Amino acid sequence: MSGMQASSTPFPLFVPTVGPATANVISINGTPITPNPSTFPDITLNTTSPVPVVIQTKNIPTTATINLTILDENGVADTVIAAPPLSNCNSVNVCTTTVQVTFPFGGSRGLTKVTWTQ
Repeated sequence: MSGMQASSTPFPLFVPTVGPATANVISINGTPITPNPSTFPDITLNTTSPVPVVIQTKNIPTTATINLTILDENGVADTVIAAPPLSNCNSVNVCTTTVQVTFPFGGSRGLTKVTWTQ
């Protein structure tokens, strides 16, 4: 079969149109938090009143459930706080929500957990 050429067209690539989903605490009591992958950012609070913790998300649906868990380093049980629904979304799918948190005395760490179904 000389003279015949075979060709094919490539299959379309299924590339995501948005980046990865992320959720980060960006401020506590008005103080910006700068993420550092090697250490947990430190902030000192001197109050027993609830303070605003702002969580910023990217590429997460506004229907997602967001929980902030405060891990106490003094042997006190962890506190799980449900965040209000996401709002203040912009054109690149960045949204925020604010949680009022009463931090325990002593050291603690926060963990943000986001769940949703597609």
